[in-house]
Parts: sequence; C-alpha cells; structure tokens
Amino acid sequence: MVAAFYGRSEAVKLLLANGANAQAVDDDGETALIKAAAAGHSDLVALLVDRGADVNGAEKRGITALMIAAFNGQSATVRVLLDKGAGVNSVDADGEKAALKAAAAGHEEILRILAERGADLAGGQKAGITSLMAAAFHGHEGVVKLLLDRKVGVNAGDGGGETALMKAAARGHHGVARILLDAGADANAPEKRGVRPLMIAAFNGHTETARLLLKGGATVNAEDASGETALLKAASQGRLETVELLVRRGAVVDAAEKQGITPLMVAAAGGHLEVIGFLLDHGASVNARSKQRVTALDVASRKGQEKVVEFLRSRGAQ
Repeated sequence: MVAAFYGRSEAVKLLLANGANAQAVDDDGETALIKAAAAGHSDLVALLVDRGADVNGAEKRGITALMIAAFNGQSATVRVLLDKGAGVNSVDADGEKAALKAAAAGHEEILRILAERGADLAGGQKAGITSLMAAAFHGHEGVVKLLLDRKVGVNAGDGGGETALMKAAARGHHGVARILLDAGADANAPEKRGVRPLMIAAFNGHTETARLLLKGGATVNAEDASGETALLKAASQGRLETVELLVRRGAVVDAAEKQGITPLMVAAAGGHLEVIGFLLDHGASVNARSKQRVTALDVASRKGQEKVVEFLRSRGAQ
C-alpha cells in the first residue's frame, strides 16, 4: 500500500509477483488501489485493477477509488477508473457520489468527464445536498456555471429546505449568488423555518451579497417563522454596514419578532453601540417594550452592557 501511494510501480509489480494480495486493506479499509487513486498514479491504478483489485471496492465510509480521485482532482486517474468499470454513480455512507465530491472541490474538468460517463449531477446525498449546493457553498463559480448549463435545478432545496443561493449567501460568495440569480434562483425562497437568503447574508454581515439579493428582488421586510427580519438578524450580530444598507432600502427599524423583540433590543443585548446609535438616529423607539414588557435598557442592564446602558439613558431610555 505504501508503494502504491508513493507511485513505486516496480515495487508494486514485485510485490504482486511475490503473492501480495491486491485486495488487502488497512485499518481504515483502504486498499492499495484507493491509495494509488488518491495520489493520482493512474498507471498503478490500471495495473492494480488488471491484477485483481476491485475497481469498486470501498473503504469503511463507503468511499471508492473513483470518489477520492474525483475529490483530489486526479483527472487522468478518473478516466482510467471509469474505463476499468468504476461505478460513476456509486454512493458512500453519506449518499455522496463522485460528482458531488468533485463539485465541492471545484474540479470542473472532472465533472465534465463524469457527466460524459452518465453521472447524476442533480441528485443529492442523504441530507439532500446537491452538487450545485456544494459548489455554491465553496464559491466555485465555474462549477456552478457548468452545472447550471447542464440544467440542474437552481431552486432545489436540501433536507432543511436550503437552496444553493442560501449556501452562497451564508459564505458571502456574491459572484456565485449573481450567477444563480441570473439563472432564475428565487431571492425570496424560504427554507423550512422561513429563513430567506437575505436574512442569511445579513446575519453573517455579507453586505455586498445582501445588496445583490435586494437588487435581485429580495423582500427587505420579509419575516421568518419567528417573525425575525433581516434587519433584526444583522443587528443581533452588530453588522453595522449591513444594517445601514437594509434601513436605507426600507427596512422597518422597529420591526419586532413574535415576542416583541426589536432590532434595538438585540443590538443592546450584544453591546453593539454603533448599531444602536444608527437605529436610534433612524427612528428606532428607545423605550419600545416586548410582550414581556422588556425594553432595550432592561436587556442591556441584564447582560451587563454598562456602556450601552449609559448610552441609552443619554438618548432618553427610561
């Protein structure tokens, strides 16, 4: 196995000639074939298969030589394995196929090879994550374009209802988000809890992505299942630049979630003074109360945010 991983062809031939088992496995269930494939030794891969190695043999997690070669970007090895009969749509223990692994790693050429051999580019693994979602999450613009050109579903959701656009928004990949929107991605599609792409971008402080989503039709005052808006989520994390963008695009500064908690209150809880000042300067009610009769001042006091308490009192909090 060591010889296979390091590409020592003559040593592998000698070992096989002296009775070495081409199907032997290590503690992780990996064979010499898997190790050779991982390192991209396509000549050794062909040799091992010809000497009896199972081209579709998998290690303990169900990962095959094709999957690991695809993930590692070993295009020549991928071709050899496919020529030798590797299952292009085999799945590992998580339900992932070689195509999804290649997409997650950003390997366009390998995706093209797999597609030519009949790979399912649209299907998802057990959690419903598709190749498009994986590529979007990791910011691989070329792979996203390739998959969309192959007509994969741009608005498909995973097990939680998250779309590729949401995955891109979470990481601030506005280039990917633009490609998805141009391909028809729904800027307002909610996942199962009602969370939308704009909310995700706002929570994570990805202002440019939020700006793009608003341009693409995202509703600035949409609410999730808890009644939270993008503004409340941004304020809770102290995302001043994003808060400014949302308010200037029409976000209601005192929009409260179902328990009456406002953006000012969550900003106070987190000690985000700049956000607090901006919200107050743009009309937030300093003495608004939640359904539990709690104000921003109460929240700040309970959280030990002394500077916030002082500031709020200077702005009329009672």
